[in-house]
Amino acid sequence: MSVNMPKTILLVDDDAHLLDGFRRWLCSAFNIRTFSVPAEALSVIRQEGPFPVIVSDMRMPDMDGLTLLRCVRRCHPESVCIMLTGDSDQELAVQALNEGHIFRFLKKPCPSDALRTAIEDGLGEYHNRCLQSGFQYRLYHDGQTLTDVEVGPGCLAVTGYTGADLMDNPRQWEELTLLEDRLRLRMFYTDAHEGRPVEPIEYRLCRKDQTMIWVRNTLLRRQSDAEGCRLCLEGQLQDVTERKRSEQQSEFLAQFPKENPNPVLRVNAEGRVIYANDAGAPLLEMWDRQVGQLLPQELYEVVLNARHSGSPLTYEQKCRDRYYAIVCAPVRDCEDVNLYARDITEIKRAEIELRRANRELVEHDRLKSEFVSTVTHELRTPLCIFRNIISNALAGVHGPVSKSLKQNLEMAQQGVERLARIISDFLDVSKIESGSLQIELCQCSLNDLIDETCLSLEPLAAARKIRIYTALPDESVTALVDRDHIVQVLVNLIGNAIKFIPQRGRIDVSLERNEQEATIRVRDNGPGLTQEEMGRIFDRFVQAKIFKGPGEHGTGLGLTISRALVQMHGGKLWVQSEEGNGCEFVFTIPKQSICKKTLSVTTNSVFNQ
Repeated sequence: MSVNMPKTILLVDDDAHLLDGFRRWLCSAFNIRTFSVPAEALSVIRQEGPFPVIVSDMRMPDMDGLTLLRCVRRCHPESVCIMLTGDSDQELAVQALNEGHIFRFLKKPCPSDALRTAIEDGLGEYHNRCLQSGFQYRLYHDGQTLTDVEVGPGCLAVTGYTGADLMDNPRQWEELTLLEDRLRLRMFYTDAHEGRPVEPIEYRLCRKDQTMIWVRNTLLRRQSDAEGCRLCLEGQLQDVTERKRSEQQSEFLAQFPKENPNPVLRVNAEGRVIYANDAGAPLLEMWDRQVGQLLPQELYEVVLNARHSGSPLTYEQKCRDRYYAIVCAPVRDCEDVNLYARDITEIKRAEIELRRANRELVEHDRLKSEFVSTVTHELRTPLCIFRNIISNALAGVHGPVSKSLKQNLEMAQQGVERLARIISDFLDVSKIESGSLQIELCQCSLNDLIDETCLSLEPLAAARKIRIYTALPDESVTALVDRDHIVQVLVNLIGNAIKFIPQRGRIDVSLERNEQEATIRVRDNGPGLTQEEMGRIFDRFVQAKIFKGPGEHGTGLGLTISRALVQMHGGKLWVQSEEGNGCEFVFTIPKQSICKKTLSVTTNSVFNQ
């Protein structure tokens, strides 16, 4: 609350000439009233106050300045008191300053600019006092009735009544309280009188201008006065109207989610629960809290973080056999935070079941990989025996071979070679998954690798009347790579194109470079891929349906292995295609060297991507 800001300044001094001088110095800036008799000044102050600033001499007949200002302090604690002193009075002035009776003291003779500055500072202090939202008080009881009331600065701003109003009529203190709240207030003071502990109480007051406000009354101490005849209660009254309005608004807004089957709560800046709907009862019970009490500290910290960040935060909590997700959402233009809780028990149970299933899948995958590795290793030995027997038979080691037998042996040899490639793919997959695939880096010419690979695949391409063209830089492009694995990638990409594009097709292999990496492209003029196929082409055991031609179909692991090998070198492999317009597989190889240890550690994660 604020009050009107009069600028009338009271000057009290028994020296008429000094008062005339003060009036001349200050009349241009302030409304000045002067008094040479302290009693007359005090009477005007009680009847017409408060005055923002009162300047008084220390030594005057009938009543000294300190006594005058102490009386002013009781009547109008908001008024700012300044004292004029001589050399002999400075000790008393310092004591009065320390006790809070005066705002400042000035030594006589006082220059006009010093007095003007002190008055302007006093007006600023008066303004601050009039904006206070609380004040301290003292109530004196003789055992039966309230005999006296003393209030501090802020009473006028909060209640509209001056200290003089309450001094003249102590009963006014109780009459300020709304009739419906007076019984609670009496019980509060009764408990305080009898020495029982009391909690702060909130109730409604009617101000002098008839407006209603909410206040919070806190007892500070209980003691007897200096004579021991009266009991003194010291307390503090704080205007909490704005907070109450906010709480009432919160309660009003909370009517909307009242029928919500999910818990909805609101907490204030202190972390105190000011509203909870019916569905919030289980949470309050879990926290052992009620509306009006503070949240558990752990949750309050989440609320604080949400309010400071200005964004909702989610907190999960288990309540017996139920799980709740609690969203802490700051309220706009307010320090309150809404808590929206949702029962996520079924979701959590599903997550637990999913994690269990994932663990089982991981274990099954491990067993599968172990099985594949074992079986493929076991197959390699008899396969080598079959290969040698067939090779020796075709070479005539065991005697002449008829034409029909030779054809059968060649068919068997092709089947053995295909089976060998399948076993090799499975072994590569097993090593990549286990992270045991080794990379042996060496400085190689990528031009030479491409030329050698294309030359080795020429017979296969010629059998299907497919031409392979290369576009390589004149200057050799070198990189630190595993020679065999890069050749494996090239064979896979070019070999796929040979197998799956129509006869008399064309394959272009190009090499480009920049400062960071080399880029190799393998492009064909085949049927191309659909968008769906491009999204899955690098997955394990996937083969595009649109691949046509009489060529054999493999295991669907070649592109998966190729991408893993390229990524292990720090590069990328991707495909670009339009259906009916051919495919282009592109992969990059960084020029910088790559630590072998890093490669072996990351192979598993690279493959799983």
